[in-house]
Amino acid sequence: MPISLLQDFQARYCKVKLEIFITERKINLIEDGIDVALRVGEPKDNQTIAKKLGEYRHQLVASPDFLKKYGEPSQPEQLLTMPCASWNTRSDARKWSLGDESIQIAPSLQVNDYLHLLKLVLAGTCVTELPPFLIKEHLASGRLKTLLEDYSLPTQQLNLLYPSCKQLSRLVSTYIDFCTEWVDCLFQ
Repeated sequence: MPISLLQDFQARYCKVKLEIFITERKINLIEDGIDVALRVGEPKDNQTIAKKLGEYRHQLVASPDFLKKYGEPSQPEQLLTMPCASWNTRSDARKWSLGDESIQIAPSLQVNDYLHLLKLVLAGTCVTELPPFLIKEHLASGRLKTLLEDYSLPTQQLNLLYPSCKQLSRLVSTYIDFCTEWVDCLFQ
C-alpha cells in the first residue's frame, strides 16, 4: 500500500520530492526529522498527533493449488499440519489469534515484507495472513481463497503520525489530506 500511495501522490503533485524511510523500528519523529509516518497499531507516543485513517483485518489466504494438495481447513488447529509463512516477529514462536482461539504456528518462513508473503502464497507454497488491500484483486480473480472466515483475525488500526510540537507546512497538510482521501477509497 505505501508504494502505490506514494506513486499516486507524486502523480498528482509531480514537483514534490519525497524522502522515504521504511522501517519496523519505532522512530522518534522529531529526533529523526520525519514529517509524517504511516503506522499500523495503536499510537503510544505522546509527542505525536495520530490521525486514524481506518481499521482493517488481515485475512488468512491460500491458493487453489495449495488447497487441492493440503485440503481446506475447517478448524484453526488444522493449520498446524500445513506449511505456513508469517510476518517476522523476531521470536521463535508465532501465534495467530483466530476468533476466540489462538494457535501457535511453526512457520516455515518468516519475513517482514508483505509483498514477499503475497508472492509465496500466490505460488501455492503456504498459508499466510495478509492485509485485505493487498489481496482484493487476487480474491476477485480466484487466484486466492480466504480461509476460516468464521475465525476473524484481530483488527489493525492504520494511523498517520506527525509531531505535535511542530507547525505543519502546507505540503505536510496536503499530504495528510491526500492520505485520508486515498485510504478512504482503499477501504471502500
